Amino acid sequence: MDLTSLLSGCRLALPEDRQRLTRAWDDHVAAVLPAALPATYKVCVAHPSLKSFLWGQDEAAWTAAHSDRWRAVFEIGVDQQHYDRVLGFAEGDLEAGLDPAVYGMFFAELSDQINTRILAGDPVDDSHRRAVSAVSRLMSTETVIATTAFDQALRRRSARTIASLTSSLGTSVGAAINGVAAASEELSASMATVESNVSRSLGHARTIAGTVGDTVQQIDEFKRAINDILTLLGSIKSIAGQTNMLALNATIEAARAGDAGRGFAVVAREVKELANAARTAAESIGGNTARLQALLDVVGIAFTDVTEKVDTMLVLMDETGAATQEQQLATAEIASRMAGVSSEVDQTISDINRQHAA
Repeated sequence: MDLTSLLSGCRLALPEDRQRLTRAWDDHVAAVLPAALPATYKVCVAHPSLKSFLWGQDEAAWTAAHSDRWRAVFEIGVDQQHYDRVLGFAEGDLEAGLDPAVYGMFFAELSDQINTRILAGDPVDDSHRRAVSAVSRLMSTETVIATTAFDQALRRRSARTIASLTSSLGTSVGAAINGVAAASEELSASMATVESNVSRSLGHARTIAGTVGDTVQQIDEFKRAINDILTLLGSIKSIAGQTNMLALNATIEAARAGDAGRGFAVVAREVKELANAARTAAESIGGNTARLQALLDVVGIAFTDVTEKVDTMLVLMDETGAATQEQQLATAEIASRMAGVSSEVDQTISDINRQHAA
């Protein structure tokens, strides 16, 4: 989601929007924040899902850090630097396994702590109500920004995982296939010298057998890596569903807010579209992963066939050198089969990378 569009939908993009935040800070927020932050800290300590927002800090350190953060936001507004900082936090949250649904809980709690203290003034006038509106709008925006940043961090990790897997698959399996093909060609050439070179051909055949065994183990490792990706895709779909739920909650809150919530309703629709896009991307990646699984099955079948032919060649070379011509045909078939598998691997990986980049 474009940051400018997000802020426009939340009515925080224009200079007068930022001025409202500054006035709210000067008139009320600066006075109540020193009491609101410790109260929020205590709620987070008591709530298992919100403890991650404490960053392992004690109350004094956490309160001081948030005092500086919110003073800057109210005085300067939400800018790209602020979004990049939130993205950094989101990447850490992703590694820690944080449920992004708690973003809304945290910012709602902080908003309540601040606004309750603002409205505790006597008498409550338009200045108090404007400050409460500004705080609510800012905290709603922070919820959307945090959720968007988390989704972006998740997409980045997914892209890195896919790129790493396809690169490793292309390098390792490709090298193994090329090694088998090269050994097969050398074996075929050596068998042309008939019985005098049978012993050397037997050594090459054993090399092929060892290479095939190692490659089968690598294929099993790639299958486990694909299962990890499928688990990750399940997380992406789950988070997309949670994001849809956040959008629904945001739409309800916007409806309750009346005219003041129209801008946030626009953002809620944007968040829902983002969730749908995330689910679509997950399904696309899932399709590509299924293609990888199918490809590995093809490779596995090919190597099984190779193993059977190599075993046959070993028996034939042990029995007699008269079968050299038949063995030479078998090795030529192996080389042709490996060339076809290598081409299929390269094409599939290329298709996946191109689709993922798009």
